[in-house]
Amino acid sequence: GVAFCGVSAYDDKTGVLISSKVTKEGGRMNPFNETLYRCFIWTSAIMIRKSLLMKERFDPDFPKNQEWDLQLRLLRITDFVSVPESLVRLNMLGEGEHLGGKGNNKNIIRGNEMIRDKFASDYAKNMKALGRIEFWTGTLYREVGNYEKMRELYIHAWKCQPTNLVYMRHALIALLGPTIYERIYHLINKHEQHSL
Repeated sequence: GVAFCGVSAYDDKTGVLISSKVTKEGGRMNPFNETLYRCFIWTSAIMIRKSLLMKERFDPDFPKNQEWDLQLRLLRITDFVSVPESLVRLNMLGEGEHLGGKGNNKNIIRGNEMIRDKFASDYAKNMKALGRIEFWTGTLYREVGNYEKMRELYIHAWKCQPTNLVYMRHALIALLGPTIYERIYHLINKHEQHSL
């Protein structure tokens, strides 16, 4: 019912290649758990049967993550076919020019919470995915200045994955309060960028 391919993303202003994402395997698959963990398939790289889109459409109640929600719902009713080649070129806008930028953090937070709640029974079976969305949402709460919610979600992420050292460090440091957290955060953040 759904086919997707890889994507090459270029800076809209400079034309420089930012990233190229291609699945390792081709063919028929059902990456529900991988998609629950993170929405890794770009909407621009998807072809969907019209009959499926008449049943499953974008949910207008989502302020963000509509594509993530749609992909998860489609994966419940059909397999996907992966073409392991980059066949789509995306011109990426600057940080403040698209809906995934920091200026839209409140909507991203709401979208994350809606995904987590809508697929709660699936997340209950996949603690790794639940830990990731809680930690990511906690980080967004930090960026909007809500340290209480950040701390709550960091602790929950750590409970979901007790052996994850990144979650553990952030949860413990968050207990020390916002001022100390911010001082230590800048020291450890550089080393953890690619750990998640």
